Amino acid sequence: MATGRRIKFSVLNVVAQPHPPGIYRSVFERAAGVGVKFWGDQYVALSPISSSRNGVFTGRIAVWTQVDKNSDVIKLDEFEQLALRDSEVSLPNNIGLNSRIFEYAFNESKHLMYVEQQNEDKKYLSPKRAELAVHRILGQLNFTDVEEVRVQIVPEADSVERVLSVPRLKRVEMRVFRPNPDELDDQANALLDELQEQGIQRTDIALAKAPGVDTIVLNARNKLLAKIAAFNGYVRSFGRTEGGKTIEASTKDHAKVVSVEADPDKSTIAQARYVAGE
Repeated sequence: MATGRRIKFSVLNVVAQPHPPGIYRSVFERAAGVGVKFWGDQYVALSPISSSRNGVFTGRIAVWTQVDKNSDVIKLDEFEQLALRDSEVSLPNNIGLNSRIFEYAFNESKHLMYVEQQNEDKKYLSPKRAELAVHRILGQLNFTDVEEVRVQIVPEADSVERVLSVPRLKRVEMRVFRPNPDELDDQANALLDELQEQGIQRTDIALAKAPGVDTIVLNARNKLLAKIAAFNGYVRSFGRTEGGKTIEASTKDHAKVVSVEADPDKSTIAQARYVAGE
C-alpha cells in the first residue's frame, strides 16, 4: 500500500587509493565506534556494519551534542551561571544529547554510500553535512594499506552543464583528484595516465576569461576534465549578470539525491540496501 512518504538518500563517493578487494569493508570496520567532532559542538560516529550481501553492507550514522563537563550551565529562572560540576546535572560518560540516527548502505564495487537524509523523527542530515561527517571520521584513522581515503558528494549527472551555463562565464576552477581507473572511459583514462606519469595525485586548474571576450567556451579536453572533476573533486564557475552582479556555481551545490516511496512493510535500512544494490 502506498504511504505517500518518500525516503531520500544522499550519495557519497568514497575513494580508496589503492583499492584492493575488501578494502571498503575493512575501512568501515575500523571506523566503527569512533566519535569525532565535526560541526560546532556536534559529534558523529559510525556504527558497526552489517554483513555484506550482494556486495552491499549497511550501518548507521549517529550525530549528537557532546557536553563539555568543564563548561558552565545557567539556571534560567534565576539567571544564575554556575559550573556544571556544581550543578544538579549529572551525565554518564556514554551519553550524548540531541541525538539523531541515520541509516546508510554502501555498495562496495561502486564505492558509493547512500545516506538517509531525513529519518523517521524528521531529523535532517544534508548532503554537505553527511560528506563532512564521513570525511572527518575516516580522515582521523591511520591506514597502512591505503595511501588515501577520500569522501565527496556525488553530483547530479547534469551538474557540469549547469555550472558552466552561468551567463558571461569569466572564470572556471577545477580540482581533479586522481580517480580509480576502472571508473573511466578510454579518453578519461588517457588523462589519468598523464597524472600518473608525473606522479600527480591532485591538480588544480583555473581558467580566466581573456579581455574583450564575452564568455569562456571550454574545448573538448577541458569539458572532459570538468566531467572527471565533478565526480572526483569539483567544478566551480563565476559569471556575471547583465547588471554586473557576480554569479557563482559549484557542482557541490547540485548533489545527487535518490528518492524512493516508503514501503510500510520494509525497514529504512532494507530500502537503503535495495537502493544501493540497484
